[in-house]
Amino acid sequence: MNLLPYLKYTLITDLTDDEVRQRLSEQIEPVDNWRYMSFFGNSSRNKKSYEGYIRDNKFKIRRISWLNYRYRTIVEGKIAELGNETSITISIWLTGLWLLFIFLILCVDTTMIMTLISVMLRSSKFQLGALFAIVFMNAIGIVVPIYVFRIESEKAQKFLSDLLEEKNDSE
Repeated sequence: MNLLPYLKYTLITDLTDDEVRQRLSEQIEPVDNWRYMSFFGNSSRNKKSYEGYIRDNKFKIRRISWLNYRYRTIVEGKIAELGNETSITISIWLTGLWLLFIFLILCVDTTMIMTLISVMLRSSKFQLGALFAIVFMNAIGIVVPIYVFRIESEKAQKFLSDLLEEKNDSE
């Protein structure tokens, strides 16, 4: 299991770079910052599965999902034509808020563990239950975002490989 919420790989397809951009643009709608604020629905919501942009030979997309807005991953790609084939280098990572959340969990739990160890040394009592609770909270705070990233990145990989008729996978 990869402990960093980051994935980089390359798709090779027989499509031209123009065909790749065309297929992506058919499945991507522009970013709508108010999409998740609307309680009365949005006529454009859920018509396409991803939102983002395509500029020149680069794209940046996120999956549209009403229920898991906080867990979205960012997919960024670079399109390069290689003779008869096209190479798409894809990077997938977790949103910055989740990375900040993981960092804060580590800081808070490290402080709590150091405080608990200090108290145990002063009182000469070993409090296994409290130490276990802190370590358990730390593990949950780190494992959940990584697990969610893994699920979301697999969905993005499947979407892109199905859309672009992947020839082979490398890197």
